[in-house]
Amino acid sequence: MISTDREPLGQTWGRGRVTLIGDAAHPVQFSVGQGGCMAIEDAFELVKRLAPKVEAETIPSLLRHFEASRHNRTTRVFTTARQVSRLGQVENAIACFARNRVYKLTPTWFADLQFKWLFDYRHHITNVYRCRINKTNPCNFSCTCM
Repeated sequence: MISTDREPLGQTWGRGRVTLIGDAAHPVQFSVGQGGCMAIEDAFELVKRLAPKVEAETIPSLLRHFEASRHNRTTRVFTTARQVSRLGQVENAIACFARNRVYKLTPTWFADLQFKWLFDYRHHITNVYRCRINKTNPCNFSCTCM
């Protein structure tokens, strides 16, 4: 498998009424299995901001706010994935032995603590929305706060 690596776009992922989500904005190496999760989290956060009726002129600022709110988490996930990948791809025999020995001797509960922040992440839900999608035109949908 060939893996390429690129830096995230930074704090701004779009321009005007356009933004990027998931790997397009912040690619994550597969070593921690979070690439798809980050895209789902991004989509959830976008819906929270855009589901209420918003005026067209406020969309750019809402998108920039969305990007800023996701920046710290996606940067931490990106950095962690890169570190885990580097550790897993060590080629030096002594370093491989040391890595494997540490993994064997580390209790599972202790190893899980280092990723607790990643897997126990909770979005701060302020409102929940129920959306109805028009079956003839899926781009036409309406959402109401529950």
